[in-house]
Amino acid sequence: MNIEIQTAPMGACVVLTGRLDAMTAPHFDDALQRIHIDQENTLLLDLSGLEYISSAGLRALLKLAKKVKDDKSKLALFGAQPMVQDVMVMSGFDRVLPLFSDRNAAADSLGA
Repeated sequence: MNIEIQTAPMGACVVLTGRLDAMTAPHFDDALQRIHIDQENTLLLDLSGLEYISSAGLRALLKLAKKVKDDKSKLALFGAQPMVQDVMVMSGFDRVLPLFSDRNAAADSLGA
């Protein structure tokens, strides 16, 4: 998995490419620990390059959502490919972490 962190005035955008599974979830967790979310207004998660997500990947997203909530920041996910979106919808994650079609819709949902 490749993780690119882009900074912007409103916060950060994390771009994921590849697979988020048991092998890559620890790398995802480590990369996000380096982002000082408490100092950011928003965090956008670009899933357009994510080809696969497992239960370990879903757990990593849930862990991130908890951190963002604890830091009183905001999180929005966007651009999920159909297979990833299907997994998130079937598991009910779309009710916990709303999915948006594109970056603008995600940013607008957060008031960014």
